Amino acid sequence: MKDFFSDALNFLAPGKKLRTGIDLIISANLGALIFLTDNPEEHLENGLIQLGFVIDADFEPERLYELAKMDGAIVLNKDATKILYANAQLNPSSNIPSFQTGMRHRTAERMAKQTNEILIAVSKRRNQVSIYKESLYKESFSRILYPEIIILPRLNQEIAVAQRYKQAFFELLSEINISEMENRVILSNVIEAISKGFMTLKVAEKAELLEKFIGFSISPGFFVSIQGVEN
Repeated sequence: MKDFFSDALNFLAPGKKLRTGIDLIISANLGALIFLTDNPEEHLENGLIQLGFVIDADFEPERLYELAKMDGAIVLNKDATKILYANAQLNPSSNIPSFQTGMRHRTAERMAKQTNEILIAVSKRRNQVSIYKESLYKESFSRILYPEIIILPRLNQEIAVAQRYKQAFFELLSEINISEMENRVILSNVIEAISKGFMTLKVAEKAELLEKFIGFSISPGFFVSIQGVEN
């Protein structure tokens, strides 16, 4: 998972050109299928890519947006610095299992499994971006890319929850220290302090992960469940 996140973060973090291009596609209510590959010639030879138009131009967000108006996939080099092809047809094996419903997402999942490379599917209907980095023989990962307007408030919410747990944890520690000096420590207070400390670490780890790989999904129910326990 670490390698997947690291690879994706190289070009999908907010402010990166590819992320800007994807945001332009979403804002225009368009869909897209984007394939990042180190082996375009090999995929052409074995029929995984059926050529549309050769672009061979430096990557710019506006170019990606304009090319997304055409049907077919957009093929980039692996580090998303070059646009190689547009209006291309991707032909992964139909024997590869897929649980996706939309054509773009199903093609992206199968192509990722067959090539072990990164594919990005932008859903026009749901305005949702899914990242696929999978393999038939290794662990498979897919993630939903959320816009900053959603992910940043979620990060702030998680940090606020962690701060409340931290405050409660130190208050309990202070009470336990006083009780210990007075020789009246209660086991339930110790257990509660350990629980608060554990939850503080758990929420902080989630916040750190979200901050590091900002843009990827963390279950919204996580925050609700944590706050429910706190209350």
